[in-house]
Order: sequence, then C-alpha cells, then structure tokens
Amino acid sequence: MGGVMVGLLVFAFLAGAALLVLWLHPRLPPTLLSKETTDSVRLGIGVVATITALVVSLLISSVKGSFDRVHHDVQTFATELILLDRTLRFYGPGADDARALLTRYTERALQETWPSKGHRAMFDDHTASALLDQTEAAILALPMTAPQQSRLAERAAGEIRDIVRQRWSLVEESGSAVSPILVAALSVWLGLIFASCGYNAPRNGLVVAVFVICAASVAGAIFLIVEMDGAFTGLITVPSDSIQRALAHMQS
Repeated sequence: MGGVMVGLLVFAFLAGAALLVLWLHPRLPPTLLSKETTDSVRLGIGVVATITALVVSLLISSVKGSFDRVHHDVQTFATELILLDRTLRFYGPGADDARALLTRYTERALQETWPSKGHRAMFDDHTASALLDQTEAAILALPMTAPQQSRLAERAAGEIRDIVRQRWSLVEESGSAVSPILVAALSVWLGLIFASCGYNAPRNGLVVAVFVICAASVAGAIFLIVEMDGAFTGLITVPSDSIQRALAHMQS
C-alpha cells in the first residue's frame, strides 16, 4: 500500500475517532462523565501518548537514517562506475567491449531503478544483472601483454567486484524497513489519543476544525515515514543525479 493511501486512511481514522467521540459525549450516561472517570481516561491516554511519541521518534530516526544510507550508497556506486570506466579507458582499445557493456549496464540500471512515470521500479533486474556479469567476464578476459596493462586489468577486476558488491547491497536496501503491523499499531494508539481528545473537548466548530487539522498533520507524518521507507518508490525517492553523471561521463 502506497504512502498516499496510508496517509488518507490514517487521516480518516483519526478524524473519525475524535469526531465520533465528540458526537457521542453528550449521549453517554452520567457515570461515564464523572470527574474520576475523566481523570482516569487522561492518565491512561497520557501513558499511550508517551509511548506513541517514542515510537514515532524512533521510526522517523530509523527511516531517515536508512534513506540517507541508501543515498550515500548510490553516490558511492556511481563513483565506482566512473572509476572503473576511467581504468578501462587507460587500458586502451582492448577494453572497448568491456566499456560498452559497462555503459549499457549503467543505462539499464538507471532506466529500471528510476523508471518513467507509470512504470514500477525494478531493483533486481535480470537483464541488468546479466549485463554486469558480461562486463565482469570481459574484464577478466582482458589480455595482459604489457606490465601496465596487467596492473590496469587487475585494478579493473577489483573495481568490478566492488561494483557487484555495492549493487547487491543496494538491492537488499531497497526493501521496506518498517513493518505494516507497526504502522497499524501506531495508528490505533493515535486513534485512542484522538478519541480521548474528543471525550474531553467542548462541542463547537473551532474544536472540530482543530481536530481535522491535527489529524491531517499526524497523517502527513505517517505518510512521510511510509514514503521515505521505500528509497526508490513513491513520491520521495533517492535522486538519480549521481548515476546520470556517471553515465554522461561514460558517454563523453
């Protein structure tokens, strides 16, 4: 489920919980409206609010850290692609086939990881994986007729291994780090908090407006958490600028 849909569902749930209790309050029996009952509700919800605040802060910190790590790894990946291309250039004409395969792989990775609108991002693309394997095979088959070529071929072999390792790290990091069960539990806790606000609030238009605005704000925070959890999907994604620059360097 996308971040927009999750945000809308959370907004409807929170606003509905607050407005429902606000509407039910005058219809509750007197025993449920006593000062002792109200104080007990506030005490219990205070504990829930504290736990919810801790969970939200941990989620935001975890998701932001994961997003930044993926962004850094993408930049590292692009740098490694450029370094390998430079090594193959220094090797000479004998590495032209390997360079062409590397360029094709970069184009494919860019196209499949950051697809055009209406297409789904593919992280473990078999075509891209095959192109990278062919690139590695071409590098390992480079002739070593001169000492300088031997050094460059060995360097290129090490660099292609680093690229393969970095690619699989990005494939593993492309998944979700936030459990849907945790998001659901967090939404329930937030719903209890909003319901308690409706229980204790006066009945007027301003209160209703504030509840709706607060529900939208909290739902927006959940939306951001869910969107940033998928570094290559949704409205908030890791930019492809570094890979585009790497491809431009290869094609220059």
